[in-house]
Amino acid sequence: MRILRLRLNKRIWLIACMLFSSAVPAGERLGYEAEHALEAPMNARYLSLPAVPDNFNNSERRLQAGFNRVSATSFDTSTLMLGLEYFLPDSSAGGGYLFSLFGDFLQFRGKNGPAVFDPAFIKNPPFGIPLNVNVTGVSGHAEHYGVSASRVSAIDETKSWQYGLVFEYFDIGEFAVSFDSIGLDANFSGVVDYAATYISLAPYVSYRQQFPVKQSRLKYSARIIAAWPSPRQAFSARLSYDGFDQSGAGEGKHIPDAFVGLGFSVKHPAQGWQIDLGASLYFLLMEGRIHKGVSSPILLNVTWVL
Repeated sequence: MRILRLRLNKRIWLIACMLFSSAVPAGERLGYEAEHALEAPMNARYLSLPAVPDNFNNSERRLQAGFNRVSATSFDTSTLMLGLEYFLPDSSAGGGYLFSLFGDFLQFRGKNGPAVFDPAFIKNPPFGIPLNVNVTGVSGHAEHYGVSASRVSAIDETKSWQYGLVFEYFDIGEFAVSFDSIGLDANFSGVVDYAATYISLAPYVSYRQQFPVKQSRLKYSARIIAAWPSPRQAFSARLSYDGFDQSGAGEGKHIPDAFVGLGFSVKHPAQGWQIDLGASLYFLLMEGRIHKGVSSPILLNVTWVL
């Protein structure tokens, strides 16, 4: 009798978990969240591409440093951002050329709890989908490297255009999610790893407007930036459990996405630093709208003239 009660209690617990997790919205699907946990830091990098210098007559070297963090239901992604920037003036054309090298270093962590697993990268999986699961661990790291080159053209004393290309190499060394299945027809513990390498080339354009303020030691400027990375590649993953091991690229999920963002920079010319407060605010307010399921986005971007 006691054994029967235990079995019934276990079945009731499983059914309760299924009912709870079946109410999880699409934004809490593992693949959906994982894709956005990778694309959000890419948007942070687009927002942090080199800003047009104030003086087009002199060359300028700058160090860029930043940090971004995004959370989702199952994931937390923290990214350290580093870059070197160089402006080469072209006085004959009233502008110049702006170059950068950057490296972003990502760490993945997670939160245990119910989620929905819908492995679009597997054809004919040996279990019903979507599968209700309980996440038991998240770990991993990635590196995002790139180089950019752009042409800067002055419109007048306070306005300028910038247009160029960004080459990106995104190496996801490990993005492993451990889980236990929840269901009467599927009972196993597995690991899905979103490790992959994505290479893209992104044309981008930026418009900047300066706002001179008399008797102020600081300089202020706003900009809008848009990037179109390509090719958009199918989102890859690998699932392994109990002798099953299969990888593939998910249909319907692609990385990276086109991006449009805003910034507003405050610069101290005498000390050489510049901080983009507008990009921080834009990332905070808009990243969760751009990528559903992303919450608490944080971005800090600072540059120093060397």
